Amino acid sequence: AAWAPADASAVVELPPQQLPAPPPPEAEPAALAAAPDPAHPLRPGDEWVGAYTCAQGDSDLALHVGEIRDEWIDAVFEFSHAPSGAAGAFRMRGSVGPDGEIVFVPGPWLRRPPGYVTVGMRGHVRGATFTGRIDGPGCTGFALQRR
Repeated sequence: AAWAPADASAVVELPPQQLPAPPPPEAEPAALAAAPDPAHPLRPGDEWVGAYTCAQGDSDLALHVGEIRDEWIDAVFEFSHAPSGAAGAFRMRGSVGPDGEIVFVPGPWLRRPPGYVTVGMRGHVRGATFTGRIDGPGCTGFALQRR
């Protein structure tokens, strides 16, 4: 999430986005459907912790991975900014591209602090590290470690 200045004429906030719908579940045995894909860079239940930088400065980030179905990944972006005491969370939906790039788009807020807007993120997992760029106003990068 990024902080938007009081004079937000340069920042256009979009209303909470409808997340892309995942494909319908295929008719396969439940045991096979629940088995994680060993080649997938993220796993259901993963928690990635670290930090990111946006207009408000460095902020703590925990990315909670939920359901993964085919190429769709549901997650929660939970953040806190220690200097201001701001904290919040919103849903995200992502996918993994053919080159392994993971792209998340923001969804609806779960807890929204005043003056903040949702952001997207894109990056790559290498071992237990997930790094990349935050897509939002005044944002740069993020670095997370699998917990």
